[in-house]
Amino acid sequence: MRRLRLLLLLILLPLAYVSLRETVAVDACVEQGGSYDYRTRRCDMAASHPYRPFAERHGVLIGATIIALAGAGVAVWLRRRALRERGR
Repeated sequence: MRRLRLLLLLILLPLAYVSLRETVAVDACVEQGGSYDYRTRRCDMAASHPYRPFAERHGVLIGATIIALAGAGVAVWLRRRALRERGR
């Protein structure tokens, strides 16, 4: 169970880091009166920029996380199945 928790943490950590880093940058920019440019990842004090959803900006990271979680789920299922069969 401890290994599973560590595996889940390692899978989810990059997604959480990117999300938190970006949220802090956007918040700081808006507090200064600027507009955050999601394309260049910079605060712009002169022009207004449209919002781009997180999934649009980081689709590959989200996809990789989903695939990794699915793979971890399959690995856990296979392991439990093997342990059950061994116990019979």
